[in-house]
Amino acid sequence: MHAAGDQLGNLCANRPTYVNLISQDNDWHSLRLGLAGQTQLTERLSLSGDVAFLFTRLDGKDQHHMRPKIKLIPEDGDGHGVQLEAVLGRGE
Repeated sequence: MHAAGDQLGNLCANRPTYVNLISQDNDWHSLRLGLAGQTQLTERLSLSGDVAFLFTRLDGKDQHHMRPKIKLIPEDGDGHGVQLEAVLGRGE
């Protein structure tokens, strides 16, 4: 049995609150590049929007202090994506 979802297994029972059981150290590195613009379609109607490209990287370490055979568990990853937004506005 593992600890995922096991609330009643007493896996860390009777540990004082000052005992460090698990440490998590994450560094996120992200970059967002984009453009934004706005135009007046009519006297009372405007259109605005932006588009951005996102790049991100995770450098992480997980450590379970009560399990000495397991040292640091690396948690690394990267990703990219696009963010779009458009707003149609009506003035009165």
